[in-house]
Amino acid sequence: MEKTTFFFIALFIIIFLPASLPAAQKAQKTINSYTWDTSFGVTKTNTGAPTGGGTVIGGDTSTSGGTSSITIVPSDSTATTPSVTVNPTTGTIDLGSGTTGTDTSGTIYNTGTGDASVICNPCVSGVCPFGIGLRAYFEFKYNTPDTSAGSTAVGDGFTFTVLNASTSTAGNEIPAGNAITIRGGVPTTSFTLGELMGYAGPGNTTAGSSLPLATTLDGLGIKPPKMAIEFDTYPNTGAMTYNGCSGGRNDTSANHVAVMFWGSNPASSTMCSSSSTAGNTYRQASFDDNVHGAGSASGATATTEPYNSSATGNGSGLGGFYSRAKGTSTYNWMEDGASHRARIEIIRTPTTNTYRIKVWVDCELCTSYPCPATSTACPASEYVYFQDVYSPYSNSNYLPKLDRTVILDSTNSSMLNDVIFGFTQGTGAATQQISLSNISVYFPTSNISPTSRAHTYSAASGQTVTVTAAATTCSWTAVSNNSWITVTGGASGTGNGTVTYSVDGNTGDARTGTITIGGQLFTVTQAAGPPTCTLTASTNIVPYNDTHNLTWTVSGTATTATWTASPGGTCGSPSTSGGTCTTAARTTPGANTYTLNVTNASGSNSCSATVYVGCQNYSVWNYLGATYDFSESGTCRNNIGSTNRITTGFTVGETLQQYTTNVGSCGGSTAGGATLSYTQAMNVDIVANGGNGDCRVNFTGNGTATDR
Repeated sequence: MEKTTFFFIALFIIIFLPASLPAAQKAQKTINSYTWDTSFGVTKTNTGAPTGGGTVIGGDTSTSGGTSSITIVPSDSTATTPSVTVNPTTGTIDLGSGTTGTDTSGTIYNTGTGDASVICNPCVSGVCPFGIGLRAYFEFKYNTPDTSAGSTAVGDGFTFTVLNASTSTAGNEIPAGNAITIRGGVPTTSFTLGELMGYAGPGNTTAGSSLPLATTLDGLGIKPPKMAIEFDTYPNTGAMTYNGCSGGRNDTSANHVAVMFWGSNPASSTMCSSSSTAGNTYRQASFDDNVHGAGSASGATATTEPYNSSATGNGSGLGGFYSRAKGTSTYNWMEDGASHRARIEIIRTPTTNTYRIKVWVDCELCTSYPCPATSTACPASEYVYFQDVYSPYSNSNYLPKLDRTVILDSTNSSMLNDVIFGFTQGTGAATQQISLSNISVYFPTSNISPTSRAHTYSAASGQTVTVTAAATTCSWTAVSNNSWITVTGGASGTGNGTVTYSVDGNTGDARTGTITIGGQLFTVTQAAGPPTCTLTASTNIVPYNDTHNLTWTVSGTATTATWTASPGGTCGSPSTSGGTCTTAARTTPGANTYTLNVTNASGSNSCSATVYVGCQNYSVWNYLGATYDFSESGTCRNNIGSTNRITTGFTVGETLQQYTTNVGSCGGSTAGGATLSYTQAMNVDIVANGGNGDCRVNFTGNGTATDR
């Protein structure tokens, strides 16, 4: 039975509109047969969905679309241009109407329920166990492009939001607990604050707010702890005033994305100033929730109020803010009318209350921070990995635009054990329409630490990987994908656990392998072993002053190759990948040993070949049994008695010829006489053939000799 199930987004939409709807539209509207675009464009890169469950909102290639119940709660107004709509034809969510004068705010939440019989961390009515975090992918497109120099024609942007669904109360005077009936943003049409983007502000939680009202009227909007990825396209550059109850957000003048939290938390009864845009009717607690730099602490220590990410000042330099200026482009960055790919990974470590938030806006070349302000798109072949929410995205050539880590105090972190997620949007006088499509959100069942390890070439055992499960009921398996990696412990488990593995020694090139643990790839790299080589000579015996060829091969990867100069000698500049060379003429009689050394970072090895060189001159004795004359390549050696020396200078290329008649003047006949060549003399004297190498031989017959 497949242990991961897919259920498609059931979305709850809360919108605020500035005018009134016809009376017939005031009732709750339900669409019961909404068909999403098939599989949301998400393709898995692993061989199967992770075992042990895992909530997936969206699609997968193993499905062929699906249906979902979409519930829309319209505002008590007369407008026909709602803030958030769902398009059954295109399979998109549209944020904002794009119609001038319809400044609005709205929220759309997932409300789905997973099958607990096959999922270990199911969402229930939109409330999802945050566990070890989430991964999300979606595409967005501004249908209202902005070419203005100051990016002021379209506004204000949208957020991907994760909010606590706790029923407890935090110790910061802000009641906890959110529901799918709550939206942020402006509470009424009496003033405009599109910059709240439906995330900050009291929204529909105040009795005097535009309908529909939230179920809890505490005036606090979307309550902390919460977090959002802000896609901000309108430059509200003014400094914060009145705790955010007026318009300044400390924005830069360019389109930007940022990690936002909830600002500072005054007492829940503190009202906005009568001098502020909002007036003194509304509680100020939520108004600074998306003001850059609002909050009170950041860094490696726990905090109840983390700084909202900012370009400068508080909240800056933390990896949570990225902007891109219009420059010479026709359009402002995200407002170009083209589809943009967004990927979000929130890595939650409950034991340390740590949250690492990584955000990509488009798959673009970025190898170090800050990412460049120009875009070089990744190849289309990379999208299959970029869109895959089942696995963390780890290509170091395409780093995220945002990468921020925050540590919350234990109270706030525990309140995020269960969350609701969705999208918010807000517009002011400058309106917008943004289409969202191909949405997939995955709550992983397990995380691994570390995610990779580098090994030397030596064999290793007892290597461990820690598995952290999203719930005690989440099961996982560990399978090696390479023969040189062996899982020796923890091949399966439920809840937290440890995988143990070993690697074989490497005698070849550097290599990379993987273990699939709970659907996530653990990468093992192993350095190349020291290279090895072989060296052979074209012949192992050569005459004096002759050359020969050497041939070598190299196994593994060598970074250097050198000859040992003494005693054998060198043979040019050796290639690290193998080759052939011709030696210099050899003038050292006896054994000449060549040694080749090959090296890399792991070590070195050597290989040798020995060539035996003949003597420059051989001394030859007459062992033919009687006195004879001899010709040494034309030079007469006469009257050489038996066992007497014929010559001391028998050298390369020469031949000894025996005369068989008229001894004494080398004038006799050579018919039937024996001959001996330099090579024949060399071969019997040389050590390689069992001789003693003393350059002396006995001439014993035709073409034969013995070592002396």
